Amino acid sequence: MPVCADPTSTSLATALTPHLEQIFLLTPNVREASVYLERAIDPRDSQAGVMAAKDLVSLGVEFAIVTLAEFGLAYASAEGSGHIPAIKTEIVDPTGGGDALSAAVIFALLNEIPADEAVRLGISAASLTLRRRGSVREDLSLELLYDQLVI
Repeated sequence: MPVCADPTSTSLATALTPHLEQIFLLTPNVREASVYLERAIDPRDSQAGVMAAKDLVSLGVEFAIVTLAEFGLAYASAEGSGHIPAIKTEIVDPTGGGDALSAAVIFALLNEIPADEAVRLGISAASLTLRRRGSVREDLSLELLYDQLVI
């Protein structure tokens, strides 16, 4: 069974370190990714983000997404890698954005949506969630995600 993990903090990231080869999807932010890679990652540098995601794959993770806050995300797998810019978003409540991103990516991958499109749906879900109060956007739907998809 594929295991997906969001470290949620640098201290919890440390606990996942011995298990990286058993993780299908890992979604750290730059601070959490730096724990695994033992180097700082500048979120403003999209190529550094992509390299961090690739390096996580080289450590055994099958699919790595490194979130870069307002600079978007970087992703990598054996099939490819890339950077997706953030969607300009007025943040009403910062809770739940990362969870929405992970959930949308997992949903997309389970439904055989290609990885590059899955991460775009994830960034769309994060943006939509951050625009509302509360950690869950109850009206989130695939149609809503596609309406604001980053191309």
